[in-house]
Amino acid sequence: MDCNGFNIDHIEVRTGIDVPKTVSSFCKLNADQTRRDADFVLDTTIVNINQWLAKNKFTKSGSQYERSGDKADHEWRATFKMDKNQLSVQIIYKSD
Repeated sequence: MDCNGFNIDHIEVRTGIDVPKTVSSFCKLNADQTRRDADFVLDTTIVNINQWLAKNKFTKSGSQYERSGDKADHEWRATFKMDKNQLSVQIIYKSD
């Protein structure tokens, strides 16, 4: 498991969130591979942010939008910062 190829697909499958066209991205997997952090700056020339937030079931929390989930093998949290057009996703993999 790494942050190279298929990172967006991996995040979409794990979270159910559609990651649209981006202008930049960053991903980090910790040393013991139990946590993945990824940041994406969305391309607002293509993506209607309000529609995207509604479609992906984000809820407003203070100055940002949030969504999270807990599954058998991982838990995740996604935040979107409107002022930066930035989607941040954290996935924590549960041990067996």
